[in-house]
Amino acid sequence: MIPNQLYAQYHKFVFRPPKHYNLNNLDGLLKQCFSLTLNDFEDKSSTQEAKKRKGESGTLPFKEATTYNRLIDVEYVNSPKYGKTLNLITIQGQGLDTLKLDVGAILTEMEVQNFVCIECHSKILIPESTVTFPTLEKHFITKAYTADCRIVAPLTDPSNNHARTWAVGSRPAHKSINSVHGKRLIFYEASKVHDAIPAGMTEMEMQLFGDAANKFVYDTTLRDIDLTVKTLGIIRPYLTFKTLTGDKNVSRRSVARFWLSIIDNFPAIRIPRLNRLPPILKNKRDKFRTSLYGKKLDFGEILFLEVLTEFLQDQGLAAKAAHMLAFDQVSF
Repeated sequence: MIPNQLYAQYHKFVFRPPKHYNLNNLDGLLKQCFSLTLNDFEDKSSTQEAKKRKGESGTLPFKEATTYNRLIDVEYVNSPKYGKTLNLITIQGQGLDTLKLDVGAILTEMEVQNFVCIECHSKILIPESTVTFPTLEKHFITKAYTADCRIVAPLTDPSNNHARTWAVGSRPAHKSINSVHGKRLIFYEASKVHDAIPAGMTEMEMQLFGDAANKFVYDTTLRDIDLTVKTLGIIRPYLTFKTLTGDKNVSRRSVARFWLSIIDNFPAIRIPRLNRLPPILKNKRDKFRTSLYGKKLDFGEILFLEVLTEFLQDQGLAAKAAHMLAFDQVSF
């Protein structure tokens, strides 16, 4: 049994297909994962927007989204060069709440077909008997916390009945599997967003992006860990609420009792670091060429050539450079 009767649930997934994904396989994937077909999806944009988009004959790629009752979205990219390609499959939080989905089977199928998860949310309801939202907000307002991020701020979203929300961390602008290892934790009054939840409950939602989301879902070291244990284990080293005392050094304060009752029975878990591939030679050359071009703009052509010539002479490379220039002239 999970201590304090806290249970985590998945709340959102965003999957990106492998490069050059064959659209002919999409209908089978939708049947396998959701028991749906492409015919069950309708255009997500308004009728006027759809007509305008289909009538355009521009040269730039544009995105097109279809949806199943706003619960599951399928997004495409239409490009004059590559045609229509699959871009994203999104399972919204409401879809996970209302549809009878086998999440384990979905994740297995997505992994088999080499889809990467670029966004993943899991949520935990905190009862009023553990902590009230006004208490949490008081700690945020007075900055009685320590967090492994720079941004902690209140959010206002008219679409969620103006439920008061506090966000720890921020959403990255680009959720690239190769460049982003991000997380955000939000707290809000659950009953103002979800009608079925009784008043007084606070929802704590962990949002992972890019490589962090992908590892949370697929990594072999995390895959078999209970979702509640895994969610609270990642939150534990990320955020700590401290007691409301007069000590201006928050790090010296004790951990708030309500926060200990939430996280103290769970081990801290850290997502494995992003293993970046070493840049290939072409990327290094392109970056070096770009930096040289920038220096040329800064110094002007004459001064740039003078400095470059002096450098080649100092390094004993002038003769080799002259030979290569002569060879290029003959070649071209």
